[in-house]
Amino acid sequence: MKSKFLVICPFLVLFFCGILFLSHSFAFPYNKQAEKAKTETERSAQNIIFILDASGSMWGQVEGKAKIAIAKEVLTDLIQHLPDDVHVGLVAYGHRRKGDCSDVEELIPLSLIQKAKLVETVQSLNPKGKTPITLSVQKTAEKLKEMEEKTTIILVSDGKETCEGDPCILVRELKAAGIKFVMHVIGFDVTEEERLQLECMAEAGGGLYYTAKTAVDFQMAIKEVVVREEPKEVGILTVKVIKNAKPIEAKIFYHRAGESESFFNELTDPTMGIARLEMAPGDYTIRVVDIHTEEEPSLIVEGLTVPLGGQVEKTVEFSSGTLKILSQTNGEPCFCSVKIMNPEGKVVSDFWTQHGERVVELLEGTYDVRLALASIPGGDPVIELKDVQIVADRTVERTANFAIGFLKVTTTLNGKPYNTMAHLYQTDGQKITNFATEGSRTVSLNPGVYRLKVVNDKDESQIKDFEGIQIEGGKTVSFDVAFLLSKKESEKVTEMKPEAVRKEESAPVEEAAASTSTDKSGREAGRAASERVKESEILWNEIPIYPGAEVLNINVNDPLRNAELKARAALNDIVEFYKKAMTERDWQVGTATVQGSKAYVMLMKGASRIVISAQKKNETSHFDISWVKK
Repeated sequence: MKSKFLVICPFLVLFFCGILFLSHSFAFPYNKQAEKAKTETERSAQNIIFILDASGSMWGQVEGKAKIAIAKEVLTDLIQHLPDDVHVGLVAYGHRRKGDCSDVEELIPLSLIQKAKLVETVQSLNPKGKTPITLSVQKTAEKLKEMEEKTTIILVSDGKETCEGDPCILVRELKAAGIKFVMHVIGFDVTEEERLQLECMAEAGGGLYYTAKTAVDFQMAIKEVVVREEPKEVGILTVKVIKNAKPIEAKIFYHRAGESESFFNELTDPTMGIARLEMAPGDYTIRVVDIHTEEEPSLIVEGLTVPLGGQVEKTVEFSSGTLKILSQTNGEPCFCSVKIMNPEGKVVSDFWTQHGERVVELLEGTYDVRLALASIPGGDPVIELKDVQIVADRTVERTANFAIGFLKVTTTLNGKPYNTMAHLYQTDGQKITNFATEGSRTVSLNPGVYRLKVVNDKDESQIKDFEGIQIEGGKTVSFDVAFLLSKKESEKVTEMKPEAVRKEESAPVEEAAASTSTDKSGREAGRAASERVKESEILWNEIPIYPGAEVLNINVNDPLRNAELKARAALNDIVEFYKKAMTERDWQVGTATVQGSKAYVMLMKGASRIVISAQKKNETSHFDISWVKK
């Protein structure tokens, strides 16, 4: 929930702060005993003076409507709901002459409210000139020098001083001179530079500053004012949240002293890190949550005493740094899961790297990091980074490089590519996985010693058994397995085929053989598989290859399959291609985004998930396709 004073409904809420100085009736019940003790005769009528910007810039539009028109509507509605015993004055500037820095006029002197006259005067304003804020405040304050009662001044402006003087210094001097007033300021559609000057005025005048950005803010505020009736006894709690000496957006939970349940919560302004809240006098505890840091750490501040009619200010400070994780397989970027644990062993963050990296923000301290590759036969490899020290406002970088080996199995039947089953075992005989060779298949493995059995599905008596296979990181061990059909099976197959096919397959029969070889890099297996895939222009009989794309590497595991490609194409074109191609295959688009030089597409079909991550590099786009098949 955004702060009502800084973001939502600032315009009318400010008016009522100045006019009625109310508490949040839905969150903070006022001090009933103090209210009961105060009789009607003890309450003095309030004094409010509006200083309204009627300079030429008020013809500027917000959401297609002139700012002056919005201000007139809101003020008219406000005036009609004011108490009949309130004293009101109205000052305007810039409404009579262009370029005249002396154009300041007291339109209605401070007096018992005359609603019809006040509305008529507001509606008659016609913006023309400059913004002499300093002069308007000076002339207004001169009328208050001899007054015993405190007056609330509400300044509405859509810009800073454009004539002589510094209004912030002037307000400070007027307060020091003992003039009894409080000044609230509304910045209506202002820039950051203009906001700073207007906010300074409010602070110097002992009041509050609010930013009004849209007409919708005003319309929402109108609904709030109808439930307001009379002043309530309140104080103000101001909380400023900073991280590494900079203001941040944080969430504040308010508790009455001794109560565990919060009765209200809100967000600080993301630019200033401030939240201000009217509340009944009493003792409070706040819990402040840093919503932009992993695990959303919180700080608790107790013993905050809010006095009647006064303000309490509290600054809450967080310290955090960032951790950059680089995940690699044999020196190349890869996807992997990451868990970050605090010293007590609690997981504070759990995520996957993207394109081999991820940056997270963590509270200052020491952490253990656990990275794991998924779906690797023989056990998912794990790398643990111990005692990673996070320092405030600094980035720490850590790299985890997994050494993965590859086993390539190529199978033929009577000299032609042949899809059959391969079974993989650990040296103790425990089965790790089995997979279809698809003629030629490369699987990723943890370094170690394995046993491979390849079975001829057409004649299960034919089994090729290889023991003591040594897999090393970054290297590929290849097996070429050739099967022959028995004479009986061969004749049976031949009888079932047309004559043309029988002639085509009349190849000489050779003895079964098996050979092994070790490659220097696992990428060789990927390139070989790529050539076969490009002939059909489809991956795994399901995912089309982007037209003209080059397949760099394929890593096929069950259930996780990966492919790396590149193409001379825009990221938007790649995203739209896969959205269209896969929805035609009954896949659903979960997420599809393009941000700068990166793109991301997630597709779903039942429990299966395809993730396409693309990155623009010079004139080409590199993209990974990852398929978790359930």
